[in-house]
Amino acid sequence: MSSEEADPALKEWSKKEEANQNEQMRSQLERLTKGPRKSCLHRTFNLLSFVMGMAGFLMIIGQLIGLYYYEMDPIQGIMRGYVVLMSLLVILTELQWFQFIRESAILRIWITRGIFYSFVGVLGLEENDTTKISSEHVGVASAVKFVEVVAYIMVGCGCLYFVMGCLCLQLIYNRVVTDYEQRVSEAKANQKKVTGGYKDPTSNGSMA
Repeated sequence: MSSEEADPALKEWSKKEEANQNEQMRSQLERLTKGPRKSCLHRTFNLLSFVMGMAGFLMIIGQLIGLYYYEMDPIQGIMRGYVVLMSLLVILTELQWFQFIRESAILRIWITRGIFYSFVGVLGLEENDTTKISSEHVGVASAVKFVEVVAYIMVGCGCLYFVMGCLCLQLIYNRVVTDYEQRVSEAKANQKKVTGGYKDPTSNGSMA
């Protein structure tokens, strides 16, 4: 076989080899772009956190409803304002947006966080029991029941956090989150490596 005949075959083989490598890199890149998946336990903890945050949001709604349906003096109005602020703090705690919340000794530890949540719920129940209803309109009973149920939900959330803290589930949660963050970092690093070595065959161009 002459060198003229061997060169085209060698070039064709090199092109096929490069195309196979690019295809492997492309499939690996697609797999990495999807990112690591959270474990079932991690998703369960996130669901619980969502429920806690929704309880805080409903607590605020309940207190605002109370401003319309209840007769109250300035002291009771101030107390409801405190409940609203503490319920807002519950939401921010679950979102973990601010550094002072992440570093707070009371809100960071699940046992003390549960005590705080229960206190907010009990305070809401107390306000609901000691404030007089301003009217007997249709729907007032439902509004009062809503405020009461939401307050009990907040107490239940606090008790749940307290129990999970006593069972050391926070350590498991921290381990799960750390593992997920490490897998995300590794996936990003691998994605950079694959992207750096990947050549899209469609980008070669047809111009000489």
